[in-house]
This record gives sequence, structure tokens and C-alpha cells, in this order.
Amino acid sequence: MHERVHVGTSLRRRHRNGNEVCDEGYYDGTKTTGGPGGYNHCLADCSGYASVGFCGDGIKNGTEECDEGVVESGRPTLVDADGKPIGGNGGYNHCKADCTWDVYCGDGVKQDDEACDEAFFDVSLGRNVGGSERYGACKADCSGIAHYCGDGTKDPGEDCDLGADKNTGAYGGCTADCKYGPYCGDGVKQDDKEVCDDGLGKIMGGGTGAYGGHCAKDCKSITGVCGDGTVNSPIPP
Repeated sequence: MHERVHVGTSLRRRHRNGNEVCDEGYYDGTKTTGGPGGYNHCLADCSGYASVGFCGDGIKNGTEECDEGVVESGRPTLVDADGKPIGGNGGYNHCKADCTWDVYCGDGVKQDDEACDEAFFDVSLGRNVGGSERYGACKADCSGIAHYCGDGTKDPGEDCDLGADKNTGAYGGCTADCKYGPYCGDGVKQDDKEVCDDGLGKIMGGGTGAYGGHCAKDCKSITGVCGDGTVNSPIPP
């Protein structure tokens, strides 16, 4: 005697027989078939799942967040206890059975093994990642901040960056906020380091070194002038 079911009911616990790929025991109002077809359902003849896809086919379809299912020779091989295909076994950075993400890099919640997680939507991937990798933002893989003052790499907007442990603001070095520390050419005479500083900038240095009392490029000396008691050569015309 057949089990009485309502129209449109899928008996998910039906067993597959013989060469059936799936069998939902679906009652369409007149007879019981393998399934109603359509997304995530078996075809009426039990030969497979609808071409529009299903959770567990290994292809992200429709509203699915992910799909790590496995299909071999047209038959899903990653299935639950009832033989129904599933999207994955879950776990960090993996898909759950219902094709939604388990905890992952990009969910906006910093996990113990993550340095950061800003849940940035990557248009090219169509899903969230850890961050945009812009200056000061999280890396896509949640492993740390992508670019920042102190990483040892001079980024746009920074004068310099020797690394957090070397950005001490020492003479000729870099400050903690990635600006130049005191240097020959900044126009400020550093009493313990410089004889003079005409302030021609980082490239030109302390001065031109030209005759007439000008600072040398390395800020270590001043050129002579007429009247200093020293015969300077060459004497300008």
C-alpha cells in the first residue's frame, strides 16, 4: 500500500534504487515521481538534478553563498546521511551543508587566527574578503594590515618608512608618523650635527657650496668671503 502524501510533498528520506541519482518521492497530485525539478530538486525520472543547479553541485547558484559540493560522473558524492547533496562540511573558511558560509575571513568577526577582519565586499569575487588592502586597511586574507606607517615600505603620503623599530625621529632618519626627522637641508641648523644649513631640501642638501659664505651641501662647512682673512681661490670676477 502506498504512503498517503499531500500534493507537492517531497519525501526527502526516500532511498535511491538501482541507477537512480536521486529520489525525493515527490507526489504531483496524480502520481509519485522522483522530484519536481527546479533548483535543488530531483528530476521526475530520478536521473539527476535540474539543470538550474542545486546546493552540492560545486557551482555557486542563485542565492547560495558558496558551494563546495562534489559531483562525479553526474552523481553527487558529497551527501548527508539521507543521500542528499550538501554544499560542504563547514569549518573555518568553508561552506556549510546548506551552501552558506561557516565562520570565514570576510565575515566581519575577528577569529582567533585572524589579525583583522573588515568584511570588505570584493566585486571581482562576488563575496566578502578580509579587507580592501588599501592603506591602513586589512589584507584580503585577514593576515594583517596591508599598508601602514611602520611596515618598512614607503607608501603614498609618507615621507619615509624605515620600519616601526627604526622610525625613531633620529637625525637623517624617519619619525614615528613617517615624516622626515631632522636632516641636512631642512633649514634648521642642528648644533651637534651641522655647521650650517641653508635649507635647500632633501636632494640639494644644506647649500650650494658656492663662494660667498654659502653652506656646503653636506652642512659641514661654509665657503669663504672676501674679508675673512683667507685668500680663497678661485676669486670671483
